[in-house]
Amino acid sequence: MKTYSEIDISMYVNNRGITYEGNMEFGNLNYRIQSLPGEELLNEKKHHLNGIPFSLTYTERGDNIELANQKLIFPTQLGGKIHFIGVSSNGDFFEDLQILLNGNLILQKRLYLSDFNSQEPLFENECFMRLEYIHSPLGKDYTIKPSLWHFCIDLEKNLEFNEISLKDNISMHIFAITVEK
Repeated sequence: MKTYSEIDISMYVNNRGITYEGNMEFGNLNYRIQSLPGEELLNEKKHHLNGIPFSLTYTERGDNIELANQKLIFPTQLGGKIHFIGVSSNGDFFEDLQILLNGNLILQKRLYLSDFNSQEPLFENECFMRLEYIHSPLGKDYTIKPSLWHFCIDLEKNLEFNEISLKDNISMHIFAITVEK
């Protein structure tokens, strides 16, 4: 039987990729100051894709992790897959991640995220959610229907780990992480 553990990323968020109508001008998902509409995205605290639970974060500091050489540290997990919800902006990108246990490298894998502007993924991403519009400093833009993408890293067997080390790529954004055992 599959079990899931959602990683709390709230202490690591460093970017405002989700805004509401009252604060659209603070969006920072890309250089065009665009952001995903919280009215659509955060109408539920928990979302599911193929039975996998994901919790989205919204804090004063932000709502996603923009890759900037962070080390995410969390309680020890035992899992065979790591599920990510995220997007790239300004193109389709990938970066290597390091999966560690107590600072010791267990495995290195690659995270692939398609652009939020894409209707079809470039990589092996699955559409997590497609929104009806995007926020910009000028208001709602219905010509862009942004997508959030799911990507699964298969660890090939159940491994214990308690850290994920990220590279530096300001065009990649992680909104949720769930571990599958």
